[in-house]
Amino acid sequence: MKMAVVTRASTLALCFIQTFSLPGASSARPVVTVRVFNYAGIPPNAMARAERELTRIFSTTGIQTHWLDCPVSPDALQKAPICGGSWYWTDLLLRVIPAATTDRSNNSLGFSLPSPEGGLMAVIFYDRVEELANAKVAGAGQILGHAVAHEIGHLLLGSIIHSSSGLMSSPWRREDLKFARLLFSPQEAKKMRREVIRRMQLPLRAE
Repeated sequence: MKMAVVTRASTLALCFIQTFSLPGASSARPVVTVRVFNYAGIPPNAMARAERELTRIFSTTGIQTHWLDCPVSPDALQKAPICGGSWYWTDLLLRVIPAATTDRSNNSLGFSLPSPEGGLMAVIFYDRVEELANAKVAGAGQILGHAVAHEIGHLLLGSIIHSSSGLMSSPWRREDLKFARLLFSPQEAKKMRREVIRRMQLPLRAE
């Protein structure tokens, strides 16, 4: 039996042809924008670390994330209205608040509001993040980034159900959080990619 030999150059050319010639094919990479409202007054270095963690975690799923710091006061919003205007279904709203609400369990870092139509909002409790940071589990920014990724996962998976392992499990093993071993499963990543692509094809949503 003869073996077909395909060079790297021809492989790349074939991939290019397949991507741009198939009917209905799209070259757009799945992208979501996370509009972050920092009501907890978190220092910039911790927010920057959280953004890096979110980017790293989602890079394993094939989904690109844009982190957008939004003004939290009316005066700041007038001076820099970067989060105004129309929103797409791929624009996710993240509120980081100072303290957990009384209706949440003691080990909850936050919550999200997924829905079959496409959930958009997630909330993180920064006092719970600080508790873990003070216990030397990991740095506050690292913990925050994982918590944000987890809640965004709920929004894109359309469910509040937790998995038995990985980033979408609850509670996490402290060692996994400390050494940044928490990731989405391949099945979760595939489902989220499909959801983001679906949202990218929708029109602007009503404000």
